[in-house]
Amino acid sequence: MNKPITTDTRNRSCLKCSQIFLSLGPANRICRICRRELDKLFRTYPEAILAKERGRKYHNGEVIE
Repeated sequence: MNKPITTDTRNRSCLKCSQIFLSLGPANRICRICRRELDKLFRTYPEAILAKERGRKYHNGEVIE
């Protein structure tokens, strides 16, 4: 038997601008306006620049490439 899909819909504050918005769950913490701005930003940057800004990747304390 399948369990019904439930969502934790409630008002939350955006992690970027602190404005209150209707969130669909705990993973949805950035409002629609800020999400659009971030999407535009990441579409304009080449992947090499984004990777450099993210920094080194680690796995169990070891640097991975």
